[in-house]
Amino acid sequence: MSKESLLAAVALLLPGVALGATLPGEPTGDVLLRFEVEPSASELARLATAHGARTERLPGLWPVYLLDDPKADPAELAAVLEQRPDVIWAYPDLIVPTELHDLPLDDTYAAELWHLENVGQNEGGLPGADINVLPAWEITNGAGVLIAIIDGGVEEHPDLPTVQPGIDLLDGDADASPGEGQDNPAHGTVVSGVAAAIGNNGMGVAGVAWGAQILPVRLIGGSASLSQMYSAFVQAVDRGADVLNNSWGFNTEEPCDPISDLPPLNEAMDYARYVGRDGLGTVVVFSAGNSGCEQNEYPMLRDNENVIAVGSVTDRGQKWGYSVWGNHVDIGAPSGGLGGGGGRPGLWSTDMFGDIGFNGAGDNNEYTDKMGGTSGAAPVVSGTVALMLAANPRLTEAEVRQVLAATANKVAPTTTTYDATGWSPFFGAGRVDAGAAVLAVANAAPTPPTLLTPGAGGELSWDDATFTWTTGEDPDGDPLAWWLELTPLDVVVPPPLDEQRVVLRAGLRTPEYTLAGLRWAAGTWEARVAGSDQWGRGDWSEPVTFTLVDPPPPVEEVVEDNTGCESSLGAGSAAAWWAGLLCGCVAWSRRRCV
Repeated sequence: MSKESLLAAVALLLPGVALGATLPGEPTGDVLLRFEVEPSASELARLATAHGARTERLPGLWPVYLLDDPKADPAELAAVLEQRPDVIWAYPDLIVPTELHDLPLDDTYAAELWHLENVGQNEGGLPGADINVLPAWEITNGAGVLIAIIDGGVEEHPDLPTVQPGIDLLDGDADASPGEGQDNPAHGTVVSGVAAAIGNNGMGVAGVAWGAQILPVRLIGGSASLSQMYSAFVQAVDRGADVLNNSWGFNTEEPCDPISDLPPLNEAMDYARYVGRDGLGTVVVFSAGNSGCEQNEYPMLRDNENVIAVGSVTDRGQKWGYSVWGNHVDIGAPSGGLGGGGGRPGLWSTDMFGDIGFNGAGDNNEYTDKMGGTSGAAPVVSGTVALMLAANPRLTEAEVRQVLAATANKVAPTTTTYDATGWSPFFGAGRVDAGAAVLAVANAAPTPPTLLTPGAGGELSWDDATFTWTTGEDPDGDPLAWWLELTPLDVVVPPPLDEQRVVLRAGLRTPEYTLAGLRWAAGTWEARVAGSDQWGRGDWSEPVTFTLVDPPPPVEEVVEDNTGCESSLGAGSAAAWWAGLLCGCVAWSRRRCV
């Protein structure tokens, strides 16, 4: 997608604030705005002077700023700023009520990780009502993948592979452990364990992706501003997160009340989609909600197609009654009951030590089996995504979503209607199947080819530059095509060609390519080549530096005869041609008939 198309698409997702509209939160007094291009310091100074305000750039590559104007109504100011030609959108910064999609739990202990492999170990459980993870573990345990847990904080735990420092948007520091006195402080620690508790280490439990790492991001503690939410997503993406797990949602006055569109949060989702993982897209997972009703007006989950919204399924292969249903549900995953109740087992996971843990007062255990709600279902999917990305790092976020849906296990197919696309408002595409999803995408990248011509320091003529390379190998035996990239290093490039600094040819079907006619291109270049299979490009070859030179002048062909005619007329002119014909010349060379 071109930059212009991308900006247009983002603009469509970010409608202006209608004056008089009810805002879905308490205004902070600030305004969030996205510029089309990075403004200069003088432009920012003029903006601040015009509004008697200060500006603050939010993190990330995109030019999103916070404007603090204590004298203006933020909704009115946002409407004015959005009329500027250099502003894509503007929106009041709000404190939005949030809630974790889980409640304090007090269920009994279970002996096994039934959500990973259900063999009926819990009385009444349905064998096979699990995520079928064992085939995936034969390929990968998630090593090399980073899962950001955007939650209420994560305690450092001997069975959790947390990456420090974390990100704390509530206190503005790098300590992302839960804060004193906050609601449900153990929630993020338990969510983390479901996704990626360290496995095969002789202690505790194992997460779905037990070889992955956890980036703790503390955002939820009762309420958070839109600017904090935006920053949480962007900073996690910029820190290299491959997956963003969100086991939280918005607290409405009545269950399943409509939730207003929040453009700055949409922008954060787009940032993950377009910037994350070097453009392949960071995968965003959200819990669908625990209100137990139909929810069709949740724009953040419904309208952002790169978000995976997860509902909860029991160990009997049924929808939990608390799990919301509606048009934003994408997939289901195993979880336990709310508050440890519901008569079915919860998920085993890591817990905070002490009375503030999920196990409650008097039961100081660093592990719990009381994880439930869609809060527990979401990290099951996040862990599955981590396994997929470890098995094939070249997957785009769109491919992850497509494969998750295509491989999901249809829950209760005899009692639930799935449409022609395989979707149900109760289970989405069905219960996540980690084994099938990983097997569907597991693929190694082609090995890098080696450039044969030109050799390092070699010379090629710009009117006939031929590049050749070895084919490389594909470990999976996939058919290959090749990418050739040429980068000018010391070349005088005339406008408008100077705006495109790389010459790239993709989809080449043979290991050679001839580039001709670059009359402006004499100078030093760098070349590299890569193989490509059905999942995209592999690693580039070692670059080779070479020189494009002017072709030699054409050699003049002289045909001799015995006439000896000479002419002062220019060779090649019509008059010279006639003169040569009269004196029997065959060809003219340097004004002389020979």
